Amino acid sequence: DSGRPLVVEGMELTFGKVVGSTGLELKSDPGVPLVYAGFALCLATSTMSLWPYCQVWALQEEDEGGPRVVLGGRTNRDRVVFET
Repeated sequence: DSGRPLVVEGMELTFGKVVGSTGLELKSDPGVPLVYAGFALCLATSTMSLWPYCQVWALQEEDEGGPRVVLGGRTNRDRVVFET
């Protein structure tokens, strides 16, 4: 109750008025959308790196023995199967 004295270690304290308060603060941070966009970009590129891809090239050359086809390629997954 306000107005009643309270004795603490020999000192008399009197509270005039009790005011309710909270430790919560409202704030605005303009950099948060940039952080979220960076996280989304990182997540998207990490997910894309999980998808397999392969590239195949073919080159036709004329030789003394006739036409010749040279094949080449590259992949990021399962190279043993790709070579066969």
